[in-house]
Amino acid sequence: MKLHRARDFAAGVLVATLALGVAVPAGAAALTSKKIDVLQGIEIFVDGVRLDPKDANGKSVETFVYNGTTYIPLRAVSQALGKAVNYDGNTKRAYIGSSPMTTGSYRMEDVCQPYQKSGFMYTYTGADTMKMGGNEYGNGLRAFSAISDEYALFNLNGAYNSLTLDLGSIDDWGNNAEVTFYVDDVRVASYTVEGEALPRKITVPLNHGLQMKIVTSGSCIGLGNMMFQ
Repeated sequence: MKLHRARDFAAGVLVATLALGVAVPAGAAALTSKKIDVLQGIEIFVDGVRLDPKDANGKSVETFVYNGTTYIPLRAVSQALGKAVNYDGNTKRAYIGSSPMTTGSYRMEDVCQPYQKSGFMYTYTGADTMKMGGNEYGNGLRAFSAISDEYALFNLNGAYNSLTLDLGSIDDWGNNAEVTFYVDDVRVASYTVEGEALPRKITVPLNHGLQMKIVTSGSCIGLGNMMFQ
């Protein structure tokens, strides 16, 4: 069975969550489990493009048919629709798009620090800061190393639509550099940092992706006030 329109995904969201053991009750109903026979190997298409459903760790997951209904992992549905997905274990509710868990703007140092980095150092608000354009900045990263592969990797978990930050050269160094942002291995933004210019505020589209990679071509670059939305 093939689904060709994004709205077909939305129609199957609730039954898909049940297949994954996620209840969407009015109250906090208890979860149950049972063994079922399913038809595997189902291909899913969105506007003619084949969908490869993956979990939060980037591992491919199965779609299947049970009793005439096609079941699709909730995360794959949300990404096909360009929406975030969240699950509240306390209420046993799954959310696609806005939810009490994702509304607002959050500091990088509070919610989404890099899980792997090379050539970058943290800057913490009120503790370890850096200066760009004569002003102090925290809640971000600074690239001091002169190595050629400075990068930082973030696990976005599909929770964010965009990232705003102040980008510039760290005072007293004045180096020029390039900074590039990738989301799920796709380049979404690239900026030139001029050593003598004032820092500028930028917004990077995250599109509820799973992973972000920041790469710099030079040293002494600052990314301050990093806020996830």
